[in-house]
Amino acid sequence: KGKWFDSIGIIMSENEDFWLTTQQPAYQELIAKGVLATNYFGLSHVSEQNYAAIITGVLDPNIYRGDAGTPANLNITYPTILDQLKANGLTYKQYTENYPGGCYLADMYPDNPSTALYYKRHSPFNMISALRGTPECLSAIGTYDDFANDVAKGTLPNYFWIIPNDLHNT
Repeated sequence: KGKWFDSIGIIMSENEDFWLTTQQPAYQELIAKGVLATNYFGLSHVSEQNYAAIITGVLDPNIYRGDAGTPANLNITYPTILDQLKANGLTYKQYTENYPGGCYLADMYPDNPSTALYYKRHSPFNMISALRGTPECLSAIGTYDDFANDVAKGTLPNYFWIIPNDLHNT
């Protein structure tokens, strides 16, 4: 149990006006049940640098998605908030819409830019080099079904992210 709260949940929405987004009925319901932080803004124009900065406290220009001529670099090697949580016996998990599970390492799923819904650049936990490919990855990165199950069982972690797919993050 926390001193002031038991859990912190982050829902990352981007490319839309904050005030318009928060007027949606689903957001209004969540806001009524919790606390809304209103003074947060992107640090960079590319998504992945913002996601990485939130969990590391570092704005790293070397983290980028790449393009046809430049391969992506989505490798977070800095200490993260997950390290601090784990060191203090607290739990964490990322719930990702359309995530195929199993610590999926490719940049997108399905692996086709015209049909992809999940993108690693929107998945900060999957950018953490020390987490990828480890048994801990299986419990730290889940799907929306995992979120529904954890809510139903009352087992939400102390710190969690809800990551909409590429169609719903705006």
